[in-house]
Amino acid sequence: MISFWDSIGKPVFVLTGDLHNSFAIKITDRVWEFASGPHNSTNHRLIEEANRPTSGPYESRGRECEIRWSTFVPNEAEGRKRRPVYTVVQVNNTFRVPGGLGAGQGPPSDDIWAAYDVPQVTFQYYDGLTGDLLYAESILAAPRD
Repeated sequence: MISFWDSIGKPVFVLTGDLHNSFAIKITDRVWEFASGPHNSTNHRLIEEANRPTSGPYESRGRECEIRWSTFVPNEAEGRKRRPVYTVVQVNNTFRVPGGLGAGQGPPSDDIWAAYDVPQVTFQYYDGLTGDLLYAESILAAPRD
């Protein structure tokens, strides 16, 4: 599936959940995996995930990928505390131009929507207890041919 998605020529995002860690992984230049969780439990210790790196290059099933960011519990930590994480996905592909083409050229209901030449998708990870932003990743779609 990864080879097929990569051949599409545009960014492909795989969204997963119900895991005990959140992460952003760049699998290829065009294929990304984003996991959001846990929502109501604890993170896993690194040893429970084969001591994977917290970020950086990582080989998964023979494929080199890059962990851009992840949550985890250090192996030496005593006990585990609940740390829910939630993710907001925002697609930035248009913006509103109030009043249409300019002042005096129509009522406010004449707003128009202008499209970006290269849309952007942003994944924002937040601490579910404090609301603090933990990490954000922004990806641009490939320019139109």
